[in-house]
Amino acid sequence: YALFATRAGRLTIGPARLSFADDPLSRLMGRSRGRRALETAPFEVHVKELPLPRPAGFSGVVAADVRLTATVDRDTVPRGEPVELELQMSADGFLKSFTGLTVAVPPSTRVHDATDDLREDVTGPRYRATLRQEKVLVPTEEGALAVAPIRLEYFDTARGRYATATASPGLIIVTPS
Repeated sequence: YALFATRAGRLTIGPARLSFADDPLSRLMGRSRGRRALETAPFEVHVKELPLPRPAGFSGVVAADVRLTATVDRDTVPRGEPVELELQMSADGFLKSFTGLTVAVPPSTRVHDATDDLREDVTGPRYRATLRQEKVLVPTEEGALAVAPIRLEYFDTARGRYATATASPGLIIVTPS
């Protein structure tokens, strides 16, 4: 299990319980007691507050390793046609309560949410979550479309301070339709 505190203070982790059937061989020998149970002792964890002041755009993400990418499916598009923007964020922190990445585009571009996909990997030495978001951009004016770099303000537990991850999808050239 990976436990992620959602508040500061002293938190009690309750006991883990495992119940299982008695050994089948014991049943054959007439010494069966039915079910057996094992239980751990509860323990306390002291969760510290994050330092103040927090950055204005703090996302709430707390992790030691954050990776962020932003890619578009094409860098040239006729006016009025869609461009797919894929955002991918990977972290060794809890992302289930994360509300998502923000995309800033000029007013002449419409942004539509397409898909959100959160995957968790517990097979490696550390828990890792990956959030993949797809957005559809529809430019309504010709020229160069500059999507602002995607920024994620998070608390870096390895360094003990706030940090920023950025990714830029690059420039999109909008041609006549």
